[in-house]
Amino acid sequence: MSTSAERTVLVAKENRNVFIFRVSTSSGVDWSRFLGSATIASVTWAVKSTSYTTQTTLASGQTLTTASSGAVTDSIQNVSQTNTPSGAATVATINIAGGTVNEEYTFFCTMTDSTGSTAQRSIKLKIREK
Repeated sequence: MSTSAERTVLVAKENRNVFIFRVSTSSGVDWSRFLGSATIASVTWAVKSTSYTTQTTLASGQTLTTASSGAVTDSIQNVSQTNTPSGAATVATINIAGGTVNEEYTFFCTMTDSTGSTAQRSIKLKIREK
């Protein structure tokens, strides 16, 4: 099962490379309908961009530059990620910073549930000047 949502992130001209965008329930990573009575066991976040089309796992704290071992220079960063509520998680959240104006990023949330089933959803973010 794979679904996607699209979002446009507007960033102020004078602060174009710094933004925080929280991808959460409203962005399509609320897994509760898919899970039924199961819960999230683990989540992996990955990203690809218009200019770097390789889907690259982005661990908490990593930028695309570090995650790609320097194959691309891009400041988009997984600041942190959480699964909530604690103990019975059904929502995967990623907090994102950085990025490049006019770049489109696709974030992939791959979730494994407590029964061992795996599913992926994607979210597209396009960064534009405000």
